[in-house]
Amino acid sequence: MLRERVEADQAFPFGPMPPQVSPLVLFTKQFACDEEHSPLHLSMLVEPEPEPAAGGQVDTAPFVSPHFGKGLRCVRRWTRPDGGPIMSIAYAWNDAARDIDLVLKGHYDDPDLLEASLDAINDFAKSIWIT
Repeated sequence: MLRERVEADQAFPFGPMPPQVSPLVLFTKQFACDEEHSPLHLSMLVEPEPEPAAGGQVDTAPFVSPHFGKGLRCVRRWTRPDGGPIMSIAYAWNDAARDIDLVLKGHYDDPDLLEASLDAINDFAKSIWIT
């Protein structure tokens, strides 16, 4: 079902979630880099809409992967149209050696649970690589 709804190269059901809840699914998308590998370009990958939605919050910070080097991590919080909270996390790297950009992202409608899982999600983001 997700294949028709999300443009991604790979999807990973994230394991360290309580068994009684829906899994967090993280998606990767790889792009051929057609722009300069720059901090501005990297921020555009991780923050496609830099202005938060009404009542939303965006926190972007450097994030280092042992496989891709320096990148960015962006945590967004906002309210769905039905009033419920939602949170997303996105990571982005420019890999100049391979001339690609890589984005890893996911969102969840239980921000408290996602927040509690951030360390494990960060560890997962550090573990991915390209063969």
